[in-house]
Amino acid sequence: NEQLFDKNTQLQESLNNWTPSQNVNLIQIGGWGLDTESGVEYDSITKRVWDYEQTADGFTQRGYKDIQEEIYKPKYTIDGDDVVVTPSSLMFANSQNVERYWLDLFRHNKGPSRNRKHSDILEIDNIRELILNIIKTHNVQNKLPKNISKNRPREHEKMTEPRIRMALYSPLDIHLYDKQGNHTGPIIDENGNKVIEENIPNSYYDIIGEHKFVGWGISSNVKVNLEGYDKGSYTIELKEISATEEGEKTDTHLTMKNLPTSENTKVTFTVPETGLTNISNLTADYDGDGINDYTITPKINGEVTLSEGKSTKNTSNDKDSDDDEDDDKKEDVKNNDNVVIDDEKVQSSESEGRTLESEELNNESNNKSQKDKKDNSITKQEIKNDNANTNQNNNISRYILIIISLLSIIFLNIFIFKKLIK
Repeated sequence: NEQLFDKNTQLQESLNNWTPSQNVNLIQIGGWGLDTESGVEYDSITKRVWDYEQTADGFTQRGYKDIQEEIYKPKYTIDGDDVVVTPSSLMFANSQNVERYWLDLFRHNKGPSRNRKHSDILEIDNIRELILNIIKTHNVQNKLPKNISKNRPREHEKMTEPRIRMALYSPLDIHLYDKQGNHTGPIIDENGNKVIEENIPNSYYDIIGEHKFVGWGISSNVKVNLEGYDKGSYTIELKEISATEEGEKTDTHLTMKNLPTSENTKVTFTVPETGLTNISNLTADYDGDGINDYTITPKINGEVTLSEGKSTKNTSNDKDSDDDEDDDKKEDVKNNDNVVIDDEKVQSSESEGRTLESEELNNESNNKSQKDKKDNSITKQEIKNDNANTNQNNNISRYILIIISLLSIIFLNIFIFKKLIK
């Protein structure tokens, strides 16, 4: 709507040009240190449509088709309070009657206090103390409460702890749990509505369409659970972000892409306090029967797909599956560096595997032979029982005929006797 856009532009210009009168003091307080959306990036991803067959043991891949999907990716900055960036909340520069204060929300939330952000910033005790001091003394230069400053914090000095940012492109919900039991993710409220709670300190949960974007501080050992609500595929992107004097930088990243999901899928992996370099394997129960259907070993600073990193209950006959089996026998590795393979152990393992397979086939053959004998014995016994039942039924019929004949003779004699008497 061009008219609405022009009207908002004029409003923004009038706000930018407004200045308080000389007899009015303007006090601005802005939250800082939380990942806050600062823009939107237009991008496209390759979405894989799987063709597979559901079986009793899981699922078997039959192929796939890749399609391009246009998506929106939020861009984040730590210069905000989770909703508003500080250049907006502290838009008026310092002057004789204008003051600005920055509240370090990231440090505040690391304490025992509740996870605070834009929506409840005025419930923070330090903010209330600052406001009270301003009203009482009109001068708080030397009495600033903890985590509040009159100058913008420097990221590389304040943000000494990296943080995790995760994007999920899929029909699944994300649930985050830290070791204290705090949860960030969707819940059902008392009115039966689906809402988002963000109880892990310095965590967030954003949704654009069916895509989810979450983040948290790396000091938390976080278990990530994904719950499917539709059939399709999903891709996970993880980044470990730290601050430098020049700005933010990505220390570590990884992608697990185009993995199959259904309305019953359960996925789990863990990001420890030490960061992405020690991330656990991803395990997935595709059909919700409580049994793991595939496992993905993440590749640090790289990407992995199901065909490259899977361990499924059913094994496909394609070359990728054969390669995966060989990799599993040798060793699961997250990096391609420093890989040592003992060929003798691999050959010995393969030989033992063939021996066990032969023994299993022999046992299976013996079991089948014994089962066939038992089935034949049961069949013969059933035939024998049927013959016995037939003979018994024939004997009963004979007895009934004899009784009927005797009764007929008796009634006939009685009738003749009566005639003779008359």
